[in-house]
Amino acid sequence: MQINLNRILNHNPILKLLLFVPIGISIGFTIPHQFLFPILIALSIFALIFLQFKQRTPSYILITIAIGLILSVNFKHFKLLSTTDKFQEVKGKIYGEITEVFASEPDFASVRIVGTISLGNQTYNDVPALLKIYSKKNTLRKFRANAKILAIASIRPPRRTNLPTDIAEIPLALSHEVLLFARTSNDLIIRFWESPVTAENIFARLREKLESNLNKMFSAEYFPYFDEMLLGNKQLLEGEQRDKFAITGISHLLSISGFHFGIVFAIVFALFSIFPNKWVRFVLLSLFMFFYLYIIDFPPSGIRAFIMIAAFLYANTLERKVSPYNVLAIIILVMLILKPSLLFSVGFQLSFLAVLGIIMFQKRIYTGLAKALPVRNAVTNFLLMLLSVTISAQLFVSPVVAYYFGYYTFISFFSNLVLVPIFSISLTFAFLAMLFSVATIEIGEIFAVPAEILLSLGVKFNNILAEKLSPLVINNNGVVLLSILLSVLIIWVLFAKTFKSFVFRFGALILLLIGFALNLNDGNGKEIEIYPRAKYVALIFKNSGKNYCLLFDRKPHLFPSRDLAMEKYISRLNGDVILAVNGNVGIAISDQIKKQRMIRIVEVPSDVQFAISNALGKNQSIFKLGLGDDD
Repeated sequence: MQINLNRILNHNPILKLLLFVPIGISIGFTIPHQFLFPILIALSIFALIFLQFKQRTPSYILITIAIGLILSVNFKHFKLLSTTDKFQEVKGKIYGEITEVFASEPDFASVRIVGTISLGNQTYNDVPALLKIYSKKNTLRKFRANAKILAIASIRPPRRTNLPTDIAEIPLALSHEVLLFARTSNDLIIRFWESPVTAENIFARLREKLESNLNKMFSAEYFPYFDEMLLGNKQLLEGEQRDKFAITGISHLLSISGFHFGIVFAIVFALFSIFPNKWVRFVLLSLFMFFYLYIIDFPPSGIRAFIMIAAFLYANTLERKVSPYNVLAIIILVMLILKPSLLFSVGFQLSFLAVLGIIMFQKRIYTGLAKALPVRNAVTNFLLMLLSVTISAQLFVSPVVAYYFGYYTFISFFSNLVLVPIFSISLTFAFLAMLFSVATIEIGEIFAVPAEILLSLGVKFNNILAEKLSPLVINNNGVVLLSILLSVLIIWVLFAKTFKSFVFRFGALILLLIGFALNLNDGNGKEIEIYPRAKYVALIFKNSGKNYCLLFDRKPHLFPSRDLAMEKYISRLNGDVILAVNGNVGIAISDQIKKQRMIRIVEVPSDVQFAISNALGKNQSIFKLGLGDDD
């Protein structure tokens, strides 16, 4: 089965139309804003004229270009996003309305706020910002949309990353449609106005009720997993455990995605099968899935899964065949029209690339694996289905993961094969527990017991894989190139026309991978890497299989603080690590790294510090690198 792009385009006209959307966006960026509305009117009139004369193709092209123009209006404000590589913040006042709540816990909250920012004598209105609020005493209130807040905060633009383990702040700012990042504490909130009662708040309270029920039914150890898998709360699960899921390539089992929606849909479909009328089932299923989507706050992957499920369910009700390419293309258009910033969301990109890979390659991979397997039964068919879905999704997703997160894992093929069934059954019982807990906790607890037993087995097995097979995770400088090369070569091997050609291509794939792995640039020879950070500067020198890491505090007697990105980066270095520190911040970071791997720690004498600073800092002291001019 060959993939004929011309045939796909001919049988899926919406894909052809998508090609004209960038044309509309380009036109929208080049013409003055005041001309956009008249052009939209003209395009609409001509499209109607073509439809009147039954010329559908030019009509659809004009409509698609008009959609591109509409998107260009929403994209234009992204050009205003300014970034920095300096570790510098400005104190100011921020007052505005909370438009979206990403996290709201007793010790931490993250919200999107639109309002007025005052910096000294300057005031900026209608500025969208991502505000993080901290509390050492766990006394934060519950933040909800439409509430208003006035606070003193430290404000800065998104910072460009200088470590592969840093949070990608620019895509984060674009996906959340914010121009600035701000942070404050509970003590610095001057005034807070509660939000009025709205439908959104009613669903927020229902979510809180469900979260409370989950907390009662599951132990403290596993409650964070179920809270994230069922309600999308990503704040409770520890970063160390999340890293283990990333190492084994099954992070998608934690975040709400098409996998979770498929399980929820299967459960609800079985419950609503008591209704004989298929249209009644369709309406009830769609309403239930929409309400669930509302409760979990419309994650992009959930929206995509909901629209796709609704489209196929509608087609099944009409007894018509639907093209998955058309459905996927329509979903992309609808979601970008509603929220153009999703284009810059990493989750949005991964979600659609995974589905596209499954649509394009899953059947081919399944057929190839089935031919190579002599024994066929229900169990082997299920395992082949899991493996083919995993491989096909990874083909497009792996390069994006490598680009954003800096690693490529070979473990995922095996871990998905074993853990997806376990998590599927556990999630089924957990959803039933949450559903029936609305009526009574006692019924929910009946389903919660097997859910937690299965989850504990899955988590423990995943921990073993992450610890024993971590060398199969590549995080070298060439990981992006490796992931792209591997995906291209796998596709090349899969579409061999003959068995002889397949053997030749498979052998070439193995040889190329071995050669590439042996020649990966793991540290740029003897070059010194310099990473300016907020309170210190890191120097990393790699030579003869050893990593010499020097952490220089910018000032003496700084308060000890952590840097999660640097801790991850040093912990993942291949070879021995010799860590040199000169202050409290470096000591605090080294203490955390010691918990994850064996390292040697030495103290850097002051004369050595200044000698290195003079040699590398050139016109500026190395202790000032990455700071603003005023520092």
